[in-house]
Amino acid sequence: MLQNALSIVETWSRECGLNAKPAKTVTVLFTRKTKIPPFQLPTLNGVELLLSDEVKYLGVILDRKLTWQRNVEERAKKAITALYSCKTAIGKKLGLKPHIVHWIYTVVVRPILFYGVTVWWTSLDKSLTNSKLTKVQRAACMLITGALLSTPTKAMETLLNFLTVDLSGKLQASYNAVRLNALSKWKDIRFGHTNILTNYPDTFRSPDYTTPPMVLENKFSTRIPSRKDWEDDSVWGLQSNSTAIYTYCSKLNLRVGSGIHLKDLQLDLCFRLPDHCSVFQAELAAVKEAALWLIDSSLNLPSVTIYCDSQAAIKSLDCCKTSSTTALEFRKVLNDLASKSTTQIV
Repeated sequence: MLQNALSIVETWSRECGLNAKPAKTVTVLFTRKTKIPPFQLPTLNGVELLLSDEVKYLGVILDRKLTWQRNVEERAKKAITALYSCKTAIGKKLGLKPHIVHWIYTVVVRPILFYGVTVWWTSLDKSLTNSKLTKVQRAACMLITGALLSTPTKAMETLLNFLTVDLSGKLQASYNAVRLNALSKWKDIRFGHTNILTNYPDTFRSPDYTTPPMVLENKFSTRIPSRKDWEDDSVWGLQSNSTAIYTYCSKLNLRVGSGIHLKDLQLDLCFRLPDHCSVFQAELAAVKEAALWLIDSSLNLPSVTIYCDSQAAIKSLDCCKTSSTTALEFRKVLNDLASKSTTQIV
């Protein structure tokens, strides 16, 4: 089967004027058996391919037995190199401040450390893997806190609110799997690395995420006034002929709710949202509910101004690319409202 696939590659490359180099192609036999029966190695362009114990694919090293130990060593090496490249700027009295070093570790070093963790997170249950990765996190904790060499790693992790490397890696793998599952690119076969979503409820398997489409034009307008604009009644965005509608949301004790208030019509609406919703989603839900109510009403309003106290929600509605499914749905509703009345989100 492999030889037939390589023959197709040869034919395609020849027709396209390309040349696949056998010297840059290796063969890896993935098996945990110690005794391997003799077999014929495949050929590419008449050259027999070499048999290797490991191969690097998209930066992830796959060893013959899929133990991931070589990959973990490479991850730890690259992460510690990135961390200590900043060491010359880090000191107890001079250099970068602790919160800057904290930022360097969480934003630069840790993504290097857990690159591709979605496929190799199963090795995090091994003590050898944890010890290699923990050395990197311990070094980062020492640089951030300036603690003594005898300080326990767990004490520094607790002080800095860092998860242990095994939990942190599994959490990152879960995030990636949930996003891939939302895009229908995750095959949950309940085996190997796909077991990461086994204990997750169905509500977490459908996150507010989609492939960001390009939206270049909106029928409604958005505005984020400054503090001075709000203090000056003449420029705060409320026109004399515009109907003002206010939205609000609240999340308390993992319970989420939103509401709208229309002073001119003495209208107050409150509604409950699922507990897993974020404040961002609740703000958008309130804006959508206000727009839907205005669309369904028989009122002929020339101009509508919706006041929302979430800057993130307003920016997501005005951004040309957003990965939030909620924002895309609500943007469509606002465009429908804007075709009926002049609409502004403030």
